[in-house]
Amino acid sequence: MNSKSPIINLSKFYRIKQLIIFFIYAPLIFYFFLIKTELSYYFFRKKNIRLTYNWKKIFKKLDQKKEISILEIGSYAGLSTSIFIENLNNMTIDCVDTWGGSDEHKKDNFNLIESKFDKLKKNYSDKINKYKMTSEEFLQYKIDSHSNHKYNLIYIDGSHFYDDVLKDAELSFKFLKKNSYVIFDDFLWFRYKNIFHNPFLAILKFYKNNSKNLRIISVYSQVIFQKIK
Repeated sequence: MNSKSPIINLSKFYRIKQLIIFFIYAPLIFYFFLIKTELSYYFFRKKNIRLTYNWKKIFKKLDQKKEISILEIGSYAGLSTSIFIENLNNMTIDCVDTWGGSDEHKKDNFNLIESKFDKLKKNYSDKINKYKMTSEEFLQYKIDSHSNHKYNLIYIDGSHFYDDVLKDAELSFKFLKKNSYVIFDDFLWFRYKNIFHNPFLAILKFYKNNSKNLRIISVYSQVIFQKIK
């Protein structure tokens, strides 16, 4: 008997399998975000369509003569919150976060992180509403209470796990005004070894479920949609 019989490296095999699955799904990204939006024509027919829009271009589209209402799922220390405040004068923002993190934040000190956010809230108490709970609890409460309040802008940057991203998207979309915007952070975030757990597939699924009601504004590390119906 040969004592040097080959042993299958299951870890390596698993990674190869995940890589194969990724390339199977890659055409879906091309289909939904290039062909469907005619972005491919940009390179050949010079249509006035750009792949990336920064936030300031979105801010300019918002009517600042009226109060702008924002929902932020995942506020962390308040960096994105402060960007909204600095660029939009007539606004209020509902910030939803557990300030306990998820499996991606095992080493983070959330006492310090939350204290930074609270300092920002203290300085802008008339603009920031803090909700320390899960996004599902917050959105389900709004649904159960038959809330008529809707948002001009929704920013989704909470848990990056597939199920959570899709649930945040579908539930919050009910509270987005027509012609308003939803921004997904970390479209190209691939920290989960299982490719099916990463956010990009959840964003694709959300688009597939609501494509008739959406216009794609930007696709890169972030994805921006406009609700058209």
